[in-house]
Amino acid sequence: GPGGIQQSSAMKLLSQAEARSGGKEGAAACWADAETFNAVLTALKAPQGGADAAAAWMTGTNLRAALVAAGNLIAHCPGGRNDTGCVKMQKALTGCLSTLAKATSLPRDNCRVALEALRVAEAAVCREAPGKPCLEDCHLMYASLAESCTAAKEWQCTAAACEALADAFHRAQARLVAAGPDGDRPCEDLLNTVLDTPLSKQLCVTLDAARAAGSATGAPAAVSSAIHALASLVHCNRDAHCAGSLASHFPLAASQVTLTPAGAAAAAAATGPAGGGDPKASSASLAEVELELSLQESNRAVVAEAMSNTAATSGALRTALQKGANKRDALHTLQLLLHTCRSSPALCEALANQGMPKLLLEHCATSNGVIALLTLTAMARGVGIRRGGSASASSAAAAIISPTNPSAVFKELGPLLQNVSTDMSLSSSAAGACAAVLLLLFPATAASSAAATQLPAAPNELLVEARLLSLKKLLAWNLPSTSPALEVAEGVPARMGAVDGAISLISVLTAFGANSDASMAVCRAGLGQSLCDVLLAGRRESASPPQAMQELGPRGLLSLLESLHRLCAPEAMGGKLLSAPGVVACLVSLLQEEHLSALRRWPQLSGGGRPGVRSLIVTVAQLLHAPFRTLGNDSQLQSIQEVMLRESAVKALVGCLEHLDADDLPEPVGLLSRLALGSNAFAAQFLQSGGLQSGVMGRLLRETNPAGVLVDGLLTVSQLARISRDNYEPIARAGLYHAVRRLLVHPDPGVRARVCNLVGNMCRHSGYFYSALERHGLLAPLIDRCGDSDRSTRKFACFAIGNAGFHNAGLYEPLRASIPPLVALLRDEEDKTRANAAGALGNLVRNSGLLCRELIKADALQALLDTVLHPEAAGSASDGGSPLKIALFSLGNMCAHRECREALQAVGFTEAIDRLASSNDTTVQKYVTRIKTKLAQAQKSA
Repeated sequence: GPGGIQQSSAMKLLSQAEARSGGKEGAAACWADAETFNAVLTALKAPQGGADAAAAWMTGTNLRAALVAAGNLIAHCPGGRNDTGCVKMQKALTGCLSTLAKATSLPRDNCRVALEALRVAEAAVCREAPGKPCLEDCHLMYASLAESCTAAKEWQCTAAACEALADAFHRAQARLVAAGPDGDRPCEDLLNTVLDTPLSKQLCVTLDAARAAGSATGAPAAVSSAIHALASLVHCNRDAHCAGSLASHFPLAASQVTLTPAGAAAAAAATGPAGGGDPKASSASLAEVELELSLQESNRAVVAEAMSNTAATSGALRTALQKGANKRDALHTLQLLLHTCRSSPALCEALANQGMPKLLLEHCATSNGVIALLTLTAMARGVGIRRGGSASASSAAAAIISPTNPSAVFKELGPLLQNVSTDMSLSSSAAGACAAVLLLLFPATAASSAAATQLPAAPNELLVEARLLSLKKLLAWNLPSTSPALEVAEGVPARMGAVDGAISLISVLTAFGANSDASMAVCRAGLGQSLCDVLLAGRRESASPPQAMQELGPRGLLSLLESLHRLCAPEAMGGKLLSAPGVVACLVSLLQEEHLSALRRWPQLSGGGRPGVRSLIVTVAQLLHAPFRTLGNDSQLQSIQEVMLRESAVKALVGCLEHLDADDLPEPVGLLSRLALGSNAFAAQFLQSGGLQSGVMGRLLRETNPAGVLVDGLLTVSQLARISRDNYEPIARAGLYHAVRRLLVHPDPGVRARVCNLVGNMCRHSGYFYSALERHGLLAPLIDRCGDSDRSTRKFACFAIGNAGFHNAGLYEPLRASIPPLVALLRDEEDKTRANAAGALGNLVRNSGLLCRELIKADALQALLDTVLHPEAAGSASDGGSPLKIALFSLGNMCAHRECREALQAVGFTEAIDRLASSNDTTVQKYVTRIKTKLAQAQKSA
């Protein structure tokens, strides 16, 4: 009848459309034929004839033909993807798959065909609209299908759903790491499903179930596709539209802070300008990449957690890495492992205990060798972080490097390290793996300490001259490239620079100690100078190619600085490393805000973020501080200081303080203090750089800081106060009074002593601070320090009180309470304290007789006279440190006041002065003459 004829006609049209639509011309003919177009649309819609009709439709050949044709027609639409007909076809195709997915009994064959048709259609649509990773949120339908097909053990359909998911995620990843116009929200939304849904856990369940199904139809394909899908959640493949720009990728290269103008020009000529090229064909600038990094890193952590919580997943991954396994599966497995191991030390520990290191080593000699080595590096680092916490962590370390035969792993890695002439990327990755594995030999508590004790010997396999020379060649990296070399293996954006591996290995070798065979071998091979060359690479005065510096990632830079610090030890290369032209200038430039900002945007797990900034600042400060500890006062140190002054090192250090936590401050603040105390020029630079701004001072003098930081901060301000009265006003603006009051009662005696010294220097040149000291309540706690248990604190408290009474009598009344403790200190065990106490008592009558009665009442005059008559110990000869001389001078001050003169006469003062007149000390004679003159003048006036 007519119905049968219509069905036959539709079947014919659909069959023809399926056959013809695969090519561009055939698809165009189908689009031009309205009858064919309508036949495909109609076939994609479920019939209205009841359950039996729907079931027949779902499994029918007409639907299969329509699905294939629809996918092809969308892919080859001559009117573009926004054409009305194309939009209708897209909706019909996605609607059809949605209907099939909801069926009570899954029509697996047509469901699989629908998925494959959608993959064909999406590839074309998304290529024309890069901001669109899939059609109409199809990724949610793919995920649902993968779950339901897994439950139904329909493995072929499961595989197709996983592959469709992988395609969508690959497109989203690539879009977000590539620069382009706005409109990336669909890609962000897709990647956010990893965070917002149990997708990663679901894929792990699929992987485990498919593996358990063994050789069931489609199960091996489902295993392969599930691994691919998981990898797509964490890995972004590099291609022509998604590749990094070497000149702007890593923070150091992007900031260009170490380059002179000529060096920057040379770098641009070699690799293209920073951020160079067509923005649509290159990776994003650091600022743009930053938007993607947090999402990418978060997704990797979620996937790692899902893998950790699904015990059987690692079994499937180990199978995928075994000899004879599918190469595609092995690559996807390594991609998955690389990024999840970087995100999760716990996963590293678990995988190492399950035998994964052995499989990774087996892959090091394959075409996947670079990524296998990078994965081994990540796993060893993760296990290193976990060590010391459990027996499981120790066994994981032993699975990577045998404690009884540590050389075994280096016998496998060593030849790869030496392969630099044929595959520099493989050699670089092998160096990084050697470093990470070698660190596991260190005691857990000393793995990052250069001062560690009881270190093992470095394996001889790594000290072979040819292998050390390979490191030297790697540090002179000069392969022409516009994007990071290791991006091919680790994906976009790359996290590891091509020279990072070699530098990290040198760093670990130097950590064995300056006198170790490993460190000496590094020195003999000239690797110290090679490290400096990397830092200087691209500068006009450097012969090193710019690629070496541009291929230096944050972790590599930190390892380079740590290596230089260890090599600066006198037993190693000493100060000559830093005295080489340009090195100190480069080190200071690393602290510039442009570099710190770029580093702060870099992921924390890859050596960036705020922790990376903090580590860099502290390590640079350690390195700049090293010459002062090892060179003494020789010409090399003088030269280094001149460069530091010229390069405004103090300004750079002051600017860095805001990035640091309290525990980070000792090294940079200690260096600032040393510079300011050693040179007025550095002290002036500290002032000019805003060192006395209230924010900086608040950070330096926060009472919860380590005591050493407080001492160094106080010393710096105290030096500025001591140098010139001109510095008093900026010190006053710093608002130190509250901090000083708190620090006067600090539990550390060194802090208490230095804050007393600061107050003394604030009163050294004038009475500028007198009223502020009284107004802010600083005098009472200062007087209390005269009774401190610490001898230095007592000494400086006397000094401060003495200066507080020197310039005028404005503070005499509040200082009245200091007289008894000052008198008591005339009997202190330390000469300088007794001298300061004597001087302070004299200053309390220097400008007025207000306190004479109090002094007499406290027996101050008798005590001073006793000090004058007391035999002076050897070593007190200097005028400022002699209690006798200072007391004698103070007694001269008191002779100006009638009450004091009368009290002195009553205790035999004249006779004592007469005896001292015969002293051989010219200062004593001068002071005696001064007293006699005052007494004579007083008598004459009377």
